[in-house]
Amino acid sequence: MLRPLFDRPLNSILHEWNRKPIAEHCPSLNPPSQIFRLMLSKAEINRRRAQSKRDKAKHQREVDAELQRRRAQSKRDKAKHQREVDAELQRRLVQSVSDRIATRLSWALRISDYKAPIPPTAVVTPDLPQATEMEKKGNRLDKFLSGVARYVSNHLSNLN
Repeated sequence: MLRPLFDRPLNSILHEWNRKPIAEHCPSLNPPSQIFRLMLSKAEINRRRAQSKRDKAKHQREVDAELQRRRAQSKRDKAKHQREVDAELQRRLVQSVSDRIATRLSWALRISDYKAPIPPTAVVTPDLPQATEMEKKGNRLDKFLSGVARYVSNHLSNLN
């Protein structure tokens, strides 16, 4: 504890003041940052600066890693969505083609089994042979078409 000021000479007071840290002179006060820095040694100041730089660099690395992780996750999500869309389009295409094949073969089987004419509501595409052409080719075409129809119907039933 400091002795009362009026009991001592001024040189003694100044010498004691300069020797003690500022916090001991005013323990109840929070010293401002400039005064606090004066109390620190150069080595301590440099150590704190280096630690602050390390902390900032570590935080920046964490932010960059999180950003990179989010970008990668976004790419994975987009790729997954695109695969799902492509799979749905492929499924619809296969279903459409198989429906068209089944329709054409059912008409062909109806023609070959019963020798009935194609109903006027049926759509005959250019690649589907007309009834008269199939009748001209005879039994071999009928057997082939019935085999294909059985094959397609088996596979369509397996898909469902």
